[in-house]
Amino acid sequence: MWWQSKAIGLILHCFLMYQLFASSSCNLLTLLEAIASQDNATDISGTELCIFTTDNSTLPETSPMLLKRLFESYPTRSLFATVYVNALMSRSSSIVLLDATGFNNEFPSRYVKFNLEDHPCYRKSAKFVILLNQSSFADRMNVFELMKKLGILNFIVVQVELKTFDKLTVWTKNQFTNQENYFVSDHRPVEHFFPDKLHNLNGYQFVSYGEWDYPYIMPYGDEAYGVLINFVESVIRKRCNGTSVYSQNTKQSHLADLRYNEQELRRSFTHTLFFREQSGWYLVCPEQKNRDFLQPLLKPFSMGIWIVLGALYVTCRVLQFLFPTTYRYDLVGITFFGGGGTEYEHPFKFRIVTFTLIVLLFFLSEAYNTKLISLMTFSKFFKEPNTIKDFARSDYRILAVQNAAEFHRDLEHNFLSLSETRREERRLGPRRNEVYCSIMSQGMALTSANARRSTTCFRCISSASMTLGCGLI
Repeated sequence: MWWQSKAIGLILHCFLMYQLFASSSCNLLTLLEAIASQDNATDISGTELCIFTTDNSTLPETSPMLLKRLFESYPTRSLFATVYVNALMSRSSSIVLLDATGFNNEFPSRYVKFNLEDHPCYRKSAKFVILLNQSSFADRMNVFELMKKLGILNFIVVQVELKTFDKLTVWTKNQFTNQENYFVSDHRPVEHFFPDKLHNLNGYQFVSYGEWDYPYIMPYGDEAYGVLINFVESVIRKRCNGTSVYSQNTKQSHLADLRYNEQELRRSFTHTLFFREQSGWYLVCPEQKNRDFLQPLLKPFSMGIWIVLGALYVTCRVLQFLFPTTYRYDLVGITFFGGGGTEYEHPFKFRIVTFTLIVLLFFLSEAYNTKLISLMTFSKFFKEPNTIKDFARSDYRILAVQNAAEFHRDLEHNFLSLSETRREERRLGPRRNEVYCSIMSQGMALTSANARRSTTCFRCISSASMTLGCGLI
């Protein structure tokens, strides 16, 4: 009957639509639960969610159990345009669910940007899960540009489709290398969705801006020096494969990656670092350049070799004393200076002993020559003082500071007098730190050591610990 076949077709169509709906809902729910579970396991403070959605969202149709499950499992807050969150207030959410499924054909960049700028409920390291429908997924590059402007690195874009049996498409992009990554929703582990994008900045130019503030930032011409500048260079250049530059352009200060001592806050919050006041005193000294040739030349061998040589000398004397007829000549004298008559006229035992001594002397002389040649290639072979006592016995001299010797009585003999200090400061000028040691504050010590790295290597010691630090600054 025609009505029976039509009823069967309608039932099959409804069953197929239900399976499609259940498949899409299950894929999205499983994906979000896996991300939240991984974040909760790795974050010591626990997972907290921030949900951004709209009234025209299709999420209740595609995955009706998603929001309910998240609200039941984790602390969750919603982001509304009527609630203003100041940039200095707490932002603890580690996962942000950005639901933009209610917008067709394009991603609402301006609307989302307005809400995320003034309502930062999330951490800078938060994981963003952005939901787009099939038509707006083609506009995912606008999502990337928005994340780039807000400084958000950990984000994925999920294409939510209702009529599909397939797994959901997951996409992300690295703003430094421009590498795009595509995944499917059941890809595991979920850490692959959020790779470490700061590991390789790919030559990204990190711009720093700030007014003169000793010892943190000290502009000099087109360059700048200071503790903060050195910190940025060590992190950006050496660890993250980026480049760093200091800018004094006030008009473009709001575009800088780092702004120091700025009272005006950005609308979109950034990392805020508070530097503690530099405290403590350091003893900064130039690296020793004099070479100690005498000790390697007079003591070229280890103690064991010297014991063997001493034992051989004693053996030679004992043999001469016990067997005067066999060993008629001085064995030591023959070994070093030759002589002793015709060799083949000596007894066999005498020749065996003298041959052994000459062979041993040959190898020792070759080892000595090799050590001399190796010493010529060394850039330095001298010892730096490692303790206060070693420093007090060294020939280091310290420029005098008012009452400094009274606080450092162990080093009072190393201090110049005030008159000698004034005379040397007038004579040497800025080069005085290349000849004499100086007592400086911590910030000044670190700045001076890094500024003179190319010409003179400095070492710092802390007056509080009373031990010398041997590491180069």
